[in-house]
Amino acid sequence: MAASTTQTRTKQPLARKPRASFSAVTTLARWRWRQSGSLLLLTGLGIMAAIVIMCTVPLLSTVTNTAGLRSTLNADPINRELQIDTSIQGLSSQLIKDVHNQVDPLVQQRLHPYLTNQVQSSLQFPGMSILTPKPQHSGNQLQLFASTPPQLQAHISLIEGKLPSATSGELELMLTRESALGMHAQVGDTVVVQLPYMLNPQSQSTQNTTISMRLVGIFKPITANDRFWNSSSFQPTMAGEWTYYNGLVSDNTLYQTFDSVARLTHSQTTLITSPVTLHWIYYINPTSISMNNLDDFSSQMNLVQTGIANKYGALSLTATTLPPYPYFKQVKLSGPLVDSSNSSGILGQFRDRISIVRIPILVISLQIIALILIFVSMMSELLVDRQADSIATLRSRGASSSQVFGSLAVQGLLISVLALIVGMLLALPLVNLMAHRLLPVIDQDALNLIANAPLLALIAEAPYALLAAGIAVLALLFTLNRATHMDVLSVRREAARTQRRPFWQRLYLDVVAAIIALAGYFASLYITTISSGGLLDIRTQTLVSSPLALIAPVFLLIACVLLFMRVFPVLLRWGSNLAGRGSGAATMLALAQMSRSPRQALRMTLLLSLATAFAIFTLVFTATQAQRTQDLAAYQAGADFSGALPAPNTLAQPPVSVQDWQERYRQIPGIVSASADYQVNGATDGISPTLTLQLEAVDLDSFAQTATWPAQSSTQSLTTMMQQLRVANEPGKIPAFVDSVIWDTLQLHPGSTFSVTFNNVTLDVYVLGQVEHIPTIIDNASDTANGQIQAQGGILTSYTDLNAAYHSIVHKQDAALPINHIWLKTSDDAATLGQVRNALTATPLRLGGLADRRALYNSMENDPLYLNLIGILTIGASTALLLALVGSLLSSWISARARLTSFAVLRALGTTPAQVVSVLSWEQAIIYLVALLLGLGFGALLSYTVVPSLAVTSIPPIAAGTSGGGNAFYALQSLLPTRLIFSSQLLLALIALIIICIGALTTMIRVVSKPSMGQALRLNED
Repeated sequence: MAASTTQTRTKQPLARKPRASFSAVTTLARWRWRQSGSLLLLTGLGIMAAIVIMCTVPLLSTVTNTAGLRSTLNADPINRELQIDTSIQGLSSQLIKDVHNQVDPLVQQRLHPYLTNQVQSSLQFPGMSILTPKPQHSGNQLQLFASTPPQLQAHISLIEGKLPSATSGELELMLTRESALGMHAQVGDTVVVQLPYMLNPQSQSTQNTTISMRLVGIFKPITANDRFWNSSSFQPTMAGEWTYYNGLVSDNTLYQTFDSVARLTHSQTTLITSPVTLHWIYYINPTSISMNNLDDFSSQMNLVQTGIANKYGALSLTATTLPPYPYFKQVKLSGPLVDSSNSSGILGQFRDRISIVRIPILVISLQIIALILIFVSMMSELLVDRQADSIATLRSRGASSSQVFGSLAVQGLLISVLALIVGMLLALPLVNLMAHRLLPVIDQDALNLIANAPLLALIAEAPYALLAAGIAVLALLFTLNRATHMDVLSVRREAARTQRRPFWQRLYLDVVAAIIALAGYFASLYITTISSGGLLDIRTQTLVSSPLALIAPVFLLIACVLLFMRVFPVLLRWGSNLAGRGSGAATMLALAQMSRSPRQALRMTLLLSLATAFAIFTLVFTATQAQRTQDLAAYQAGADFSGALPAPNTLAQPPVSVQDWQERYRQIPGIVSASADYQVNGATDGISPTLTLQLEAVDLDSFAQTATWPAQSSTQSLTTMMQQLRVANEPGKIPAFVDSVIWDTLQLHPGSTFSVTFNNVTLDVYVLGQVEHIPTIIDNASDTANGQIQAQGGILTSYTDLNAAYHSIVHKQDAALPINHIWLKTSDDAATLGQVRNALTATPLRLGGLADRRALYNSMENDPLYLNLIGILTIGASTALLLALVGSLLSSWISARARLTSFAVLRALGTTPAQVVSVLSWEQAIIYLVALLLGLGFGALLSYTVVPSLAVTSIPPIAAGTSGGGNAFYALQSLLPTRLIFSSQLLLALIALIIICIGALTTMIRVVSKPSMGQALRLNED
């Protein structure tokens, strides 16, 4: 029977390894959701926050940079103008049409999307000899400007008579009051001029005819030097015995007049001996230009400029041969938007500003992103650690690694996709809110980038959002790859004592970072050395030295962080051994637990320390940048107000002495003190190298009380310097202070002498001492012909001494140096400031090149590019505090829940709840104390090494032709040393971090104290 049973026994098939079917994976994911749904939601919120921030930074930069671009275009109406000047040697209605049909498509074809519908045109006809009224000299000439009556009306103010008519049967003329008096003409008189013209293009023989005009109006230009009139003032000008007058006519009647002249020669065009100039002004629409299409706009501008140069560049105004029809002599494109051989246009200057501001924005953005990535990686590890026991139990009960991996991957992917969608959508209103709060109302039209095209904004932010979500998923999958291969035994071993070494320790990345930091230091030192030798121009110095200067401190910080992560477990083991010899059980248990499994402590310490360091860095940078803006505004103005004095002959009672000028301006309500001086450009004489310089001769009695010098300008006070100048007595020499450029270049010392030349006079200077910088003088801002930098220094001396020395050499009775500049100190009252500004701009006492310190500061502070930097810093500080809060609370909560059984065992062995809390408090106190100390150290390292290199000098949106662009802008970046400012906000930030730590500790204590001992000691899942 037994044998029969044995014979009928069949061989059992081998058990198949379960496959990870989609249904099994989704079912398992759903089960795990019930247990870890809250943590998944928190992880999703963290990923969403990372996505929102990573999308907000580039979008906010785009919006604020667009606001800065449009603000630059709107700073002056001239900035929006694009002018084409065409010189032709003929005139008729048909010729003008043919010229327009050739030139206009060159602009419209490329720039039509960026232009307004407004196009202004004018014509400038060369001077013709005046016959009637009979002039005093036969050579007197009348030059004509022509345009349509509506355009004429927009640029002139009618004093008498009427505007020229476009439909009149005769040519009607307008003159200024001065021209009419000079020509002895009145409204209603006939003016006859003589026109020389050519009979045919081949022979170029000339003949004269007369043109009659009726004077119908007297006018004056609305603005002086209007570009519409080619900057003509319309005032009579003298050239020897001859006088040249300017008049206005209607372009249509002028063309008809020349059509009549052409019929005399049986041709369609009147050929004239001197070229006629046609001016077309196209206007750029600022709202059509943004950072999204700036490259295209610049490219199209270059194509227009290149097209005109290729087609008409070979023409010459001085050519003796007559060109073929339509008789072009020259076609030239001009305007603030157009680059020239000597300087870049306002777009190039704006790009210079962008390139400078982009460096700190990029560095701060990378720090924010790095902090976010650390947080996302930590969240992924927390998610896996929270489920490590459950994963190990499932693996021990037969679930395959692919099933477990798939279930967790599905959870991570779903939460990441949801965070991606919500984060991208939330970034748009966040950018809108921040831009509304940051930008002035006048610049908020840049928000139409988002409002008018939200889909394009979403597409623009998609790469950053995908990057954040992708890194979160990769961090999650990387952690899962380890967790899904662990069973219950390996989990218990890892929880008891960490055995694995991180990959960065195996690759010695801390050593690599230290080597890179050392290489960066030597590279920065090399650039500084060759820059001081004049081998690099100021632009290259600024754009290259700042990024290189950041390599060493950034990688030094990375090396310090990695080194800390390497030695922290060793320090914990030493601390555990020392605590074991003591009598404190709580301290011993805390350090023993941390030394056996330091990963949790290391993770929290790293997050808190980096968050603290970044918060300190951003707050110091914000305060330092604000202080630098104040310093540069004071430096560029030199006082509350400063500027060139008006010509004495323009005042009713011309001042003579320094005191007269000062008293005249002190009478203006709101001015507290005034100090007049003499400023002149000169150069060193008889020594090599020759330096250009600016000499400032000030009034010793009033200058110190009036001027405003930043602290970096001089180590001595102005009062002390004025006293030294007053008591100095060097016969035949001028006592003076020199700036650091002259001091270092000429290798001077107190008591040195050298010669300077100005106004064809050479004087000896006796050096009393050095000042770092003399306000209003921008060092190292001028280029020589070969592109090298030529130092421009400054000398500060007494006006009395300089004037006496000058008078002793010139030996003339009227040889006194003319007072040409003044410094003003005013009260802070808003009402009186308005009166002062009005007096200095709209009265006979108006100053040339007026510098208003308060207005400069406000303009710099409201510069959209500067506000972009402030916005990024705000995001950075908020991110640091937010991640520290969420990361600490979440990590503490998970750590406490994971150790509930351990704490319950301690209580079962007789430990009181207070002792358990003491153990936990010691652990967290060590973590928080080390994190705060490291954060303070890292923050100080970043502040002292990175902030000076990142601080930028903002300038207000510049008008074309000002000194704010080009090399002066780059020179301003390194002109004054950066003063680090540690504001009171640092204390508030530290208090906030301490509150976060206390909150995290309270959370852990509540989690540990809440469950009963019996509940905590129940049999767990394994």
